Amino acid sequence: MASTAVLRKIWCDAFEDLYRENRIKRTEHSIEQAMPVLFHHARSNLNGLGKLRRKIRVGTASILEPPGPKALLRWLRAYDKNGKSVWDLVPQYHRSGNRYHRFDLATEALIGACLETYASDGKPSKRATHELVKRRFREANKERAENNAPRLHCPSRRTVYARLALMTGFRVYARRHGIAAAKRAFNIYELGLQTTRPLERVEIDEWKIDLISLFALSGVLEHLNPKLIEAVEKGRRWLYVAIDHCTRCILAMRIVENPCSEEAINTLADITRDKTGLARAAGCECKWNQFGTPEIMASDQGTGFANTAFVAATTDLGISTVFPPGGVPTNRARIERVFGTFGTRIMPYLSGRTFENPKARGDYDSEYWAALSDDDLMQILVSYVVDIYHNQEHEGLHGETPAQCWARLMTDPDEDRQVEPNIRRSVFGLSFERSVSGRGVTVLGVDYTCEALRDHYIAYGATRVQLRIDPNDVGFASIELDGAWYAAKALQSNAAGVSMAQWHAALQHLQPPHSGTTEYSQGVMDRALDRVTKNNRRALLRKSLTLHALSAAQLDRAEDEMMLGVSIITPEHPELEPPAGAGLMEGAIEIKHHAPASPHEEPSAPKPQPEDPKPLQPKPARWTMEDE
Repeated sequence: MASTAVLRKIWCDAFEDLYRENRIKRTEHSIEQAMPVLFHHARSNLNGLGKLRRKIRVGTASILEPPGPKALLRWLRAYDKNGKSVWDLVPQYHRSGNRYHRFDLATEALIGACLETYASDGKPSKRATHELVKRRFREANKERAENNAPRLHCPSRRTVYARLALMTGFRVYARRHGIAAAKRAFNIYELGLQTTRPLERVEIDEWKIDLISLFALSGVLEHLNPKLIEAVEKGRRWLYVAIDHCTRCILAMRIVENPCSEEAINTLADITRDKTGLARAAGCECKWNQFGTPEIMASDQGTGFANTAFVAATTDLGISTVFPPGGVPTNRARIERVFGTFGTRIMPYLSGRTFENPKARGDYDSEYWAALSDDDLMQILVSYVVDIYHNQEHEGLHGETPAQCWARLMTDPDEDRQVEPNIRRSVFGLSFERSVSGRGVTVLGVDYTCEALRDHYIAYGATRVQLRIDPNDVGFASIELDGAWYAAKALQSNAAGVSMAQWHAALQHLQPPHSGTTEYSQGVMDRALDRVTKNNRRALLRKSLTLHALSAAQLDRAEDEMMLGVSIITPEHPELEPPAGAGLMEGAIEIKHHAPASPHEEPSAPKPQPEDPKPLQPKPARWTMEDE
């Protein structure tokens, strides 16, 4: 149609040129007389435009077939109507034809009812739909004949197929194949969500690993004979993964038994801390220093994320949580692509692979070849991510590696991205409930105290309080008093910087000096920690990323089973409880104010009293009988 409009414009322009020279008039007679000159002028204009290839429609004039005078005048009127626009010369062939239904309303209603069955989850074919139309019309005409009603005209197969060809929209596809399939089929491809800085958006999700593994730690399997190893339970674990949207860096990974809010929160805690120590424990050569507090956390609506506990943890850290609509993987394209990368880049090299479908698996016996334990699998995944994935050129980063992209865009030093210790403990710490004593509160033999806790003990006595301890550092605890969290320091100096797993392992190494004694010197504990550090510190670090990491409930139970009402006594911190049978003022407590132990351990708002690194000392009696 465009070429037809251009040809018409050529004839109109040729007429305008002759009209300005007074060689033609706007009459049929004048046009008919000047047609040879007009034809020559139009042909010259056509040669200036080049050759036009088009299919000549029947009844349409071409440059070799001059239009009639009436047709040319009609073109000129349309051409002059809107300021000589070529669009006014476009033929209106698309408006031709009979556009009214050829069937009456009763026939159209019956056809529509039959065609509606095509858009169903049974997925009937076009041929089956045509057979249904014929059967329904036979039944309808039989009934109408009994009622002396006029017969309905049954549409032909061509008519039915033509109507079905129009039923190709989203709604029909969704009813035949499901909404999720329709979203994928009618997906609109765009550039997607764009981010410009690290931690602007972090995507987190869980993935059922395509691998059969042994439900145990490698240290346990080393002490079992082959027959017992074969009896170990096997199956597929779940993997939590978090990825930075902008740099494609993996910020956290964690193996779990089943998705839950507790493990999702633990993964969030890993996002906010430097994991270089974990990378070293896994044998990596590169650092895993990609960490920080995200601005936006995007996840699906799984059980681990769409719950009050996870949302509360993100809110406490100032993170905005979003839940994109489910069934559309492109809404979380980064994390979905990572799972595909793991499936194609790592799993082919591991024994016990399950493959993506039974056809691809073939005769491979996944359970028989299962050989990896939980920490073995975690070590392999960490090694791949830190040493390989982060250092490979990424197509989405235009050839830059994720580690290079992070280093280029991350301008804040590591200290600026650290979560304040008291906030970390109050959000991610293991929760305990303990009674307050003159020594403060005690967990696994570690005594925690601060000035606010001492004031609380003086005012209320031996009440029970809630406290939280960072599993990566038992040197401090956060204690809740009257709705506020206060930082309390451990009286045992050797607890600083020690993880909960290391401290628990050291306690298990201790041998009681004699029966019934639960007090140990700090030197004994130091030597136990040295043995743990030399023997299995790396194993404990790898274990912290698996479901075998110690929980608060497990530690409480272990404390009861091991009768760990223990005290780690140091020369500078003797027993602080007042002696039994003391007088009225004998148990008075002297309160001294000290500066905080470190600038990182200030309590969160409302601001508590500063931490006191020194323990409480019982105040001696200061009155005698002569004072009366």
